Amino acid sequence: RAEAGSYGKDTRGLIRQHQFHKVELVRITTPESSNDEHEALTKHAEACLRALELPYRKMRLCSGDIGFSARHCYDLEVWL
Repeated sequence: RAEAGSYGKDTRGLIRQHQFHKVELVRITTPESSNDEHEALTKHAEACLRALELPYRKMRLCSGDIGFSARHCYDLEVWL
């Protein structure tokens, strides 16, 4: 696929190295319980991946890669 703003320059014959699908998990909570809820949601997602026997890794994103309102964020990267 052509990258944004390239208009076809330097993209002919480009092969992408990897492709991924993304799933976002959201839970509405109070500020007081948000950290506990975030950890519980992450543990539930990890339990699903373990039950399916899918290889994955948990990565904590740096502050430059998350939204302004987020305190911290995890990516669970799964290999299929």
